[in-house]
Amino acid sequence: MDKRGITTVTTAMFLATLMGAAGLAVDTTRIWLVETRLRIAVDAAALAAVRRLNDAGRDAEAAAVFWSHFTRADGTRDYLGATIGAPSIAPVPGQASVLRVQASATIPMTLFSVVHGSSITRTESATAARGGTGLELAIVMDQSSSMRESAGSGQGTKLDAARAAVHTMLDVLYAGRDSQQNLWVSVVPFSRTINIGPQNTHMLDTANMPAGWSLSAWSGCVEARRNGHDTTDAAPTGAARFRPYFWPSTFRQVGTVASGRCIAANAYSGSSNSTRFCKGDNDWASGGNAPTQAMLNSNHMYDFLRDDGMTHEQSVGPNILCAMTPMQPLTASRTAVNAALAAIQAPPKSGGTTTAVGLQGAWYTLSPNWRGMWQNPNAGIPNTPKLPLPYNTPNMRKVVVMLTDGDNNWQPAYGPACGSSDASVCSSATGTELLYNAYGRVADYNSRFTSARINPVNQTNADARLDERFTAVCDAMKANNSGITIYVIGFQVATQHRSRLQSCATSAQHYFESPSASQLQAVFQQVGAQLASVRLTN
Repeated sequence: MDKRGITTVTTAMFLATLMGAAGLAVDTTRIWLVETRLRIAVDAAALAAVRRLNDAGRDAEAAAVFWSHFTRADGTRDYLGATIGAPSIAPVPGQASVLRVQASATIPMTLFSVVHGSSITRTESATAARGGTGLELAIVMDQSSSMRESAGSGQGTKLDAARAAVHTMLDVLYAGRDSQQNLWVSVVPFSRTINIGPQNTHMLDTANMPAGWSLSAWSGCVEARRNGHDTTDAAPTGAARFRPYFWPSTFRQVGTVASGRCIAANAYSGSSNSTRFCKGDNDWASGGNAPTQAMLNSNHMYDFLRDDGMTHEQSVGPNILCAMTPMQPLTASRTAVNAALAAIQAPPKSGGTTTAVGLQGAWYTLSPNWRGMWQNPNAGIPNTPKLPLPYNTPNMRKVVVMLTDGDNNWQPAYGPACGSSDASVCSSATGTELLYNAYGRVADYNSRFTSARINPVNQTNADARLDERFTAVCDAMKANNSGITIYVIGFQVATQHRSRLQSCATSAQHYFESPSASQLQAVFQQVGAQLASVRLTN
């Protein structure tokens, strides 16, 4: 017997086995990595597809998400040498809101090919579904002048970025349709006030309005409700009605040179110091007294607003610095929601921000106590119930998504303090005052909230009181047993305002912060997925 031949054969067999074992270790790792990447890709594609369930661009977006997991920096598609097949995207038979995504990868073998073959194919699939619960959603949008600021290079204004991000959320919710079953959306723009729309005069209490009041000249803005109702969702009847936003004329109402409120240099001309009236922060014609255009041109407040790009009507009169865009009550139509979002404008100057009124407006569009109070925007849409639905209706949710870029501020008149220079304007005949806003003047606020007065009167103290009102509204909504979920999204928010906004949200998981426009898109897509209950089912 030739022992050398036997040894050679044995050695060859051993080496083949060793090579196969080594190949198995290497190739098994490669198979596992490719399978893992493939599984992640089909999961992501399935979620992307179901977000746009009925949209014509559904498959293209899902495929783009799928291929993003296999695309190199140079644009080529590859992963560990595997050949990746295009994903298939199809509804699950008999389940209209469920989609399945499937894809395969062929993985070339290396040393393991000695015992297995040249390649191995693995297939992964994922099924994703949309939830079946209904939704009443209030979108609260900051439209203060700071939203005109740049959102970043090439991103437009912060309002542009916010609008685009909201549309990303709506893309998920509407899934390519103009309406979805049991989905209704309201839009609540706010700055220092909210605008309920000039057609809603039945919500107003116009008793004891100041001189010059005219319902025909009312633009739709309202003050925060009085009589303790700024923290309730009571229907706007009786003592819970709104007082119209009406900025009384300050012409010849804020003192004279003789009274010591101002010096001759910042007063209108007159025959004597007793008739040399100080310039006010809103001097418009009232009670037979009318400033000339030359007078207005010399008024720093008016001149400042005009120089900043505001029209004459936006710079003087009972409606100046009120929210420019009316609220949109709950509607089934995305077309109506799109129109409401497109109409939102951020003026050159808004005179401050009052976040409490934005949240109040959202509550008013979701509360069943307001059913029948809003003009019905769903007339002609079949099978639309009376809205808003009762709290805690089975299989229904009520949600607020509020976007703001910052803080509350109750500003003084634009320009130097009353009487301090030839450019100053006055807001009252006595004492220190700030601009009229949703809570009136400081004197109005102090008479209504005697235990939390603004004292001394300055913007820092006034801002703190507005922060307290915002927190009070948040707490009231969450304590109302209404089941309302509150999301708060801070866009480029300063550090000192984060805790207040975060504490307003239903939980820490319902507060998001976005320092950039791109992150804002991702946040709203995430919120949209949560609201649509988009989920993997296998």
